[in-house]
Amino acid sequence: MTYAGNRRIIDVDSHLFELDDFLHAVATDEEAAFIRPMEAQTELPVSLEAINRGREHLDRRNADPELMTKFEAGMFDISRSPWSRLGAFDPAERSHALDVLGFERQVVLGTFSFHQIAHEENAKALEIGARVHNRAMGRFCAHDERLLAGGYVPLSLGPDVAGGLLDEAFADGCYTVMVDTNEADPKARSFTHPDFDPIWARFAQRDVPLLVHIALTVTTTPSRRVSKTTGAVRLPLAVMPRTRTWVSSRCTTRPSCSFRR
Repeated sequence: MTYAGNRRIIDVDSHLFELDDFLHAVATDEEAAFIRPMEAQTELPVSLEAINRGREHLDRRNADPELMTKFEAGMFDISRSPWSRLGAFDPAERSHALDVLGFERQVVLGTFSFHQIAHEENAKALEIGARVHNRAMGRFCAHDERLLAGGYVPLSLGPDVAGGLLDEAFADGCYTVMVDTNEADPKARSFTHPDFDPIWARFAQRDVPLLVHIALTVTTTPSRRVSKTTGAVRLPLAVMPRTRTWVSSRCTTRPSCSFRR
């Protein structure tokens, strides 16, 4: 019996726990010069020791069926290092994890590799990083139609550059991409500006949802409103055009949970 049982489950918020060479493995030499090491990003700490231990665990699982069975039974054990979990970074094992879960489809998002490229202040580095990230995600999922690669397109680069990146992401195997929830720079064009209409049209033409993550604005500092009475921080919300959107969030009681709008 799988986790899903007789339920039809499409998981829209699954993540990779990438190895440190995830991006550099698919980057050209010219592109690699613009991509900092994964452990250099500070948003999510990276342990090279844990990564190497994860590689060892993968080799051991593949060589020992009994050990594989133990890891299958402990899929939801969050006390284990993320790189040591079943399907964390190996494409073939990811498919096996989907077999164990019984999910029909799974949108796969980057984790450490996303933060590796998404906070660049240099526009060229951000563009190249997004391009390589999307290529890596597409290749990871290419062998299994159940794995739907979720890339990333920074709309802050403007509609022309973002449009080109989106076309490349689709061509490189991404099912869809995640976009920032709002443009926080008051001097820049809102993502609902008519200049961005061709971006939203691409999603509609392909009949795929776009992805947004709660409070995803990584390239600039969002304007904040702080309540004088409660101290709560309120972030501005953007009005999205009429296209399908999958909003992903985290919950702790299940592998992932999702809300479709």
